[in-house]
Amino acid sequence: PEPETFYKEYCTSNKGVGKPVVFRGAASHMAAMNWTTDDYLLKKFANERISGVEYNLKETRAGGNVENVATMKQFLQAYNNSDIY
Repeated sequence: PEPETFYKEYCTSNKGVGKPVVFRGAASHMAAMNWTTDDYLLKKFANERISGVEYNLKETRAGGNVENVATMKQFLQAYNNSDIY
């Protein structure tokens, strides 16, 4: 829709709260879409250090920090072989 129509129908409708909208394909041209596989991440960043990986945050938000995960490779192994998400 035209910008003004979009603003009225999606941004300020529902008593000013607005309503959800989905922009399908809006990010498909962005470079970030090229790293959607574990193989790509491992090839480019396997030894990059990471920190602050948390677990059990699905519903309860009662998790904590994942131990022994210091690199992207270790994170992907833990993510794919355990229930840290």
